[in-house]
Amino acid sequence: MERAKELLDELRDERYARMNDFERLTLLNFYTNYYLSLENYIEATNTFEQILTLEIIRPDIHQRTLRALGQLYAALENWDASISYYEQWQTESGQTDHVSLQGLSYAHY
Repeated sequence: MERAKELLDELRDERYARMNDFERLTLLNFYTNYYLSLENYIEATNTFEQILTLEIIRPDIHQRTLRALGQLYAALENWDASISYYEQWQTESGQTDHVSLQGLSYAHY
């Protein structure tokens, strides 16, 4: 996995500026999966935050990113950020579910 990450870093360094948003999203998703597999929640959070900076992103991907950030910030015990992202997800998606409600209740507690 470490070698794959090194190759991904090279690709990012060489081509990121020339990539379109779909290509950037694909690259950043590999990073999120890599960091999550290592339980490196800080870097995963940073990468998810980068996804939100992409201009052209499908609404479902934007919403999924907001929800993931709500969960990650809860894991990092950054309760205000967790609440903010869960609330943004609920507003944009028009949904509530047991995961977001449980996350919000823990964060408010």
